[in-house]
Amino acid sequence: MPIESSHPSPGAVPEFPPGYTEEDRSYGLYIFSIAMTVITVLAILARFWSRTLTPTSPDCFGTTRFWWDDWTALASAPFIIAQHGLLFAMLNLGLGHHAAVLPIDDLFSIFKLFFAMYFLYDAAVFLTKMSALFFLTRIFPKHASPTWFHYSIWAAHFINIAWFVGATLASLLLCNPIDKNWDPTLPGTCGTRSAIWIGCAVTAVLIDSVILIIPIPKIWKLQISRARKLGISVTFILGYCAIVVSLGRTAFTFRDAEAVSTDITYELVPPLFWSSAEGTVLLLGICLPAMLPLGRHMFTYYFSPLACKVSQLLSTRGTERRESKNTHGETQGTPRTTYRLGNNKISSASEATELGTYHSMDSRREILDIPSIQTNYFEASISVDDIEADPRPPVSGIRVEHTFAVSQVPST
Repeated sequence: MPIESSHPSPGAVPEFPPGYTEEDRSYGLYIFSIAMTVITVLAILARFWSRTLTPTSPDCFGTTRFWWDDWTALASAPFIIAQHGLLFAMLNLGLGHHAAVLPIDDLFSIFKLFFAMYFLYDAAVFLTKMSALFFLTRIFPKHASPTWFHYSIWAAHFINIAWFVGATLASLLLCNPIDKNWDPTLPGTCGTRSAIWIGCAVTAVLIDSVILIIPIPKIWKLQISRARKLGISVTFILGYCAIVVSLGRTAFTFRDAEAVSTDITYELVPPLFWSSAEGTVLLLGICLPAMLPLGRHMFTYYFSPLACKVSQLLSTRGTERRESKNTHGETQGTPRTTYRLGNNKISSASEATELGTYHSMDSRREILDIPSIQTNYFEASISVDDIEADPRPPVSGIRVEHTFAVSQVPST
């Protein structure tokens, strides 16, 4: 990253085009990084909350709710959050502005933080891919999978480890001495940094493709519940989203490689959008299947009762408006005489159906754990004295309205 070509020499009076010093790309990246941090925290919390709602059952992994896919996902979260923390620090130092307008000390600090962020990014991506592979082992255990599948999983683990070791060593040994990574004025040599970025991005895409291709033959033969199939499908869809993120980062690195080498603090912002999203998208993809028990819990105990209350409220308001309209018509129109009948048998089951048809289906009752409605009959006898004493209709009574028009016909 040659700094001499983009930063004026000491003592020189810089001359910039109009508006050059005010150009800033940091705001969008700052907001985006905050959003990715929040999603990361919520995803890992929801994953472990959901695991606590899952009943334990003996299997090949014992009776514990948590396994290696959970622990590797948890281990990746601090690296993703720390990556965004370093990005915030770089933005505060001037990332997003042109390198030529930044103080030399701030520029060196940005380079040092950027060098540290390489390793956080590599560790986060490595652990999320490992969690995805452990997840495949969990849903396709060895005793229920062919030999080729088991060996393919371990081969993918080996490729992932090799990628992590190679990317770490390439970043660490790019410059000699190492301090030249953040202080280009030191004597020494450095390799081409954009070549490392492109190489790591291409191999990461290949590893994602391998992870997605391995279980496809098994998925077509699955005999599990719809919820599990949905979780696996979502995992693979988000896996492909992670590939899209990797491809986007690779494309921007190819396109902006020359510009980044001359004005790194300004031209590096677009690729950083993709890099900061990759770890979060991968983590979200591996956490969503584990969130299915939490989703069912929230639907059963929160969303469905809330929907029932809203439906009842809307139904009550609609009934009140209709009664108010009828009352208004009675006071301004033709007088009406109201008769009510007694000795009517009312079924509480039909009443429940009338007031709450949203929970009458057997399938919905199973989801919401609603008990069956008992059919109890009762009689309500209404006398003339009762009508004169209280003209309001009784509870569960039947109201019959007849309108009589009285007119006098002139005699002929």
